[in-house]
Amino acid sequence: MSKNLFKHTYGLYDEREEHDACGIGFYANMNNKRSHQIVEKSLEMLRRLDHRGGIGADGITGDGAGIMTEIPYAYFERVTSFNLPNEGEYAVGMIFSSETISGTGHEEEIATRFSNEGLHVEGYRSVPVDVGCLAPHVAKTMPVIQQVFVTNATASHFDQALYLARKQIEKYSSEQGLTLYFASLSRRTIVYKGWLRSDQIQSLYIDLQQEDYVSKFGSVHSRFSTNTFPSWERAHPNRLLMHNGEINTIQGNVNWMRARQKKLVETLFGDDAYKVHDIVNQSGSDSAIVDNALEFLSLAMPPEQAAMLLIPEPWLYNHSNHPDVRAFYEFYSYLMEPWDGPTMISFCDGDKLGALTDRNGLRPGRYTITKQNEIIFSSEVGVVDVSESDVVYKGQLNPGKLLLVDFTQNKVVDNDELKLSIAKKKPYQAWLQSKDEALDLEKVPYQAESFDRVALLNDQQRFGYTREEIDKYLTELVTAQKDPIGAMGYDMPLAVLSEQPESLFNYFKQLFAEVTNPPIDAYREKIVTSELTYLGGEGNLLSPDEEALNRVQLKHPILTQNQLDVIEAQALKCAYFSTGYSDSLESALTALGRKVIQAVQEGAEVIVLEDQSVLTSKQYAMPILLAVSHIHQLLIRENLRMQTSIVASSGEAREVHHIACLIGYGANAVLPYLAQRTIADLTEQGRLDGT
Repeated sequence: MSKNLFKHTYGLYDEREEHDACGIGFYANMNNKRSHQIVEKSLEMLRRLDHRGGIGADGITGDGAGIMTEIPYAYFERVTSFNLPNEGEYAVGMIFSSETISGTGHEEEIATRFSNEGLHVEGYRSVPVDVGCLAPHVAKTMPVIQQVFVTNATASHFDQALYLARKQIEKYSSEQGLTLYFASLSRRTIVYKGWLRSDQIQSLYIDLQQEDYVSKFGSVHSRFSTNTFPSWERAHPNRLLMHNGEINTIQGNVNWMRARQKKLVETLFGDDAYKVHDIVNQSGSDSAIVDNALEFLSLAMPPEQAAMLLIPEPWLYNHSNHPDVRAFYEFYSYLMEPWDGPTMISFCDGDKLGALTDRNGLRPGRYTITKQNEIIFSSEVGVVDVSESDVVYKGQLNPGKLLLVDFTQNKVVDNDELKLSIAKKKPYQAWLQSKDEALDLEKVPYQAESFDRVALLNDQQRFGYTREEIDKYLTELVTAQKDPIGAMGYDMPLAVLSEQPESLFNYFKQLFAEVTNPPIDAYREKIVTSELTYLGGEGNLLSPDEEALNRVQLKHPILTQNQLDVIEAQALKCAYFSTGYSDSLESALTALGRKVIQAVQEGAEVIVLEDQSVLTSKQYAMPILLAVSHIHQLLIRENLRMQTSIVASSGEAREVHHIACLIGYGANAVLPYLAQRTIADLTEQGRLDGT
């Protein structure tokens, strides 16, 4: 088996840049009628999605393909050499590993990890394969593929026990240098996938050719990697979801999940929380990371609700939703940031099968329901032949909408009906209405502090302002009320190659998969955009209550000093820290971190990192981006990040790019005091006509 790319960075390759643009779909009988025909039609769908997957120059190497089905209980009863209990009373794990597990010392160690969670290993099965369909270089990298069969001996929560056991096995394999990956570990579903083309999966996996391999659904995925390396592990479906698109906010989402991890894991697992070393595998692709998050949240709530939290529909400027649904989304905006695409996911836990597109709706999804109460969903039409006389309904997945097949109800649950039922589980609207009168910071007037123009010029020089930034950028930013539009291309030297001192901001660029991302116009598409941010400690995502609303909601992340003063006087405890230093920057960052930790432990709800005091001293100002990032990561490591928020009060920040970097690296809000003074000065000089 090839080295596990989840654990390595090679040269200029960084696994954190993994994104996908793929073909997905599912075929299901909503009456729960299992058949091999369902599997065959799902695989035919996959073959017809081959054009959506990547293909190597040799014509036989793909980027990845796979299928998720029900566990074929009758088939496994026939082909296993050990007795299996009734369906639902055992789980099957599909394992990719660098060496055989059964009959080795690893088997006993893995059995111990299962046993520690009240589970019992009944046995292993080598998955029969025919490698003749694979390209030679792909065949050489193929892992050892085995299935482990596990029963519930004493565990009170089977699914949670499986999750904890898998986490402990992953930890053991990492410590032993054993490359091991669970493609699936469930008592309802199983995943067959690999570094394949869409038409190779049934040829490789002999199981899928058998007539008694039956299922009520099949979810398929053909992978196209926009900027990634193919591997057996990265093929879809993941353990719970398939994904088409990108999560362009992934690094921020990962950091915030790390910050919440201690609280979330302790809430769900109590004394066993130490067994979960991480919720998300940071070295996985964006798809794998979303799967990690959805899988964890689905242990505490229905998967459709977890999907709504991760990928919310636009609610701030969308008044067409039911008030209770709107209240649901607003409430959870206090507790979690969106995982933004463009993206579409399909998920399945065996009882429910769903699909969800993000607020932009830039990844297509269409579905057909037949007289036989079967549903065909895909990113394309024509993936399965259906007689028009059998069609009952055709539809498409609109932006932010959720399609859910509930096998217990034998039907598709309407988007509005589904979301309203979820929104009514808690009195979200009542909680929001009973919240103390929100601070209306927009009514706080901006009162420019008195300043000397010569001193202002000195301050601008100290922070590297240029005449072009003042005359063209800031002036147009205020008069046009939007980020100025420039020419295509950037002809300045890269900051890392420049011979002149550069702002730390200049070393950063927007990170996204340019090939597959159309531009978003935040002005004409305002309904799908939001600049909301919050100050104060964050509540518990898994224990929602009225206390979660004890935060200050900001319509945008830009503050004035007067607004911050009002927040401190009326709402939150603030602590101010200078970013000035005289000697070693490293030791100054360490000292700053110690002070901030103490302040948070003493109840500070807002940490203000400011460099204004540096202007009147002989100190240097830390790059504000470095200071914010350091404090953000330090508080995450100390499990204190969710108790407070960070405001960057800096003379260095003056461009939209600067604000975006600060927010991306941990600031909750920014106070660009010097830019505001500069604008006040331009206004006083009459250079901002009409403002």
